[in-house]
Amino acid sequence: MSGFRSLAEQEEVEFECKLSERGLEAIRVSGREGAECHGFCLPSRNRRRYRRIRCYNCGNFANHIAIKCDLGPQPKSCHLCKSVCHLFANCPTKKDEPLSGAKKHSNKSVESTESAKTANECKEVTGNNDNK
Repeated sequence: MSGFRSLAEQEEVEFECKLSERGLEAIRVSGREGAECHGFCLPSRNRRRYRRIRCYNCGNFANHIAIKCDLGPQPKSCHLCKSVCHLFANCPTKKDEPLSGAKKHSNKSVESTESAKTANECKEVTGNNDNK
């Protein structure tokens, strides 16, 4: 096979080298005793690998992407608990783990006030007024 770019695994070849400005280059590459090189062949495409595709619009692992989602544009929501009241960075169910070398601040009164505000705002948005 003339003009090949790579060899098959364990393929034996004969070649001549030439010194160029890029260093040594192989010229006149052939199989053993002048035979043709087989070259690398891609594996058969009969066995398709299926990847799980996640739609960033509806959040489901489905056979579509956001641009082809049947639901149309959806409001932004938390990736962890799927609530539309907050995003992942502010999710109350997320475990807060400090970064390595970072100090965790303890302002529980501020955190409880903010979470109460968030809960009330969420009730207004969703129309859910029941207390849990």
